[in-house]
Amino acid sequence: MDEWTERILAASDPAEMEQMMITVLPFYLAEPDKPEVAARLAEMSGLMKADLAAGKAWEGGLYQSVDLRPLLSRIECPALVMAGELDFICGPAQARPIAGGISGSRLVMLPGCGHVPSIEAPQQYRQAVLGFLAPGGA
Repeated sequence: MDEWTERILAASDPAEMEQMMITVLPFYLAEPDKPEVAARLAEMSGLMKADLAAGKAWEGGLYQSVDLRPLLSRIECPALVMAGELDFICGPAQARPIAGGISGSRLVMLPGCGHVPSIEAPQQYRQAVLGFLAPGGA
């Protein structure tokens, strides 16, 4: 992790970024060693593709200069904001103001989940999305 940014910026092959992402992905989950979570993580890792240009833009400082929060009030359609309650990157502290900035949005916090609830709690994730998409669910 200490050389993450430098390695991404120096990479010339997307496969290097993909391997780096596969290596750190377990850190984003609350319980990556649970057998069912580990199996889904392995499946996801086998499908992972990286956009090296996007990675370079992100690591080159884009993430430090982009703040879309002032635009949230312009969203006029139903919005589902979902986060894992144990997500240290975009968890409750970030999800609540996002949901609060979108009129009529629905906020769902998935207990026991980190940054990728679709891997850690796929049934609950699916239920939340389908419930939101159902007629009258938004």
